[in-house]
Amino acid sequence: MLIHSSGVHDYEILKYIAGWTEEPRFGVKEALELITTQETPNFNPGTEFSFSWSNILLASVVIEKAAGMPFNDYMEQYIFAPLGMNNTFVLEASNQHSTKLALSYRPSAEGVIEPITSRKETYATIGIVSSIADMTKWELHLMTPSPASKPGFAFF
Repeated sequence: MLIHSSGVHDYEILKYIAGWTEEPRFGVKEALELITTQETPNFNPGTEFSFSWSNILLASVVIEKAAGMPFNDYMEQYIFAPLGMNNTFVLEASNQHSTKLALSYRPSAEGVIEPITSRKETYATIGIVSSIADMTKWELHLMTPSPASKPGFAFF
């Protein structure tokens, strides 16, 4: 999954084929349903490469199951907090209006500029919000891991 040779279909493509739009909310549950109802893989695992958001989502589900906690809690407890990444979080329905997010805007039918409400939920890495300062901490850690790093964790 992590090198995108699983053959698992990309849920972003599947959702458009299935006719999903941004209404109603499309979340992890719906993505997993689309992934698990596919009768055959895109290709035999290990035989080809094809980037798939499904691989990343499934990796986050594996982390949840192995850690026995939600992905966002795991990331906060074992990644963000130990590295001092205080302006980094996993985007969820409950924090989409955080003051730490830049908003997108568009004109309404009346010509009033209004924010576009995001309908994304936890999508693993495509739902991680961070600052430049926090990303610098991440990069520095990757170059020189600290003694606080726990061996065996995929992100360290």
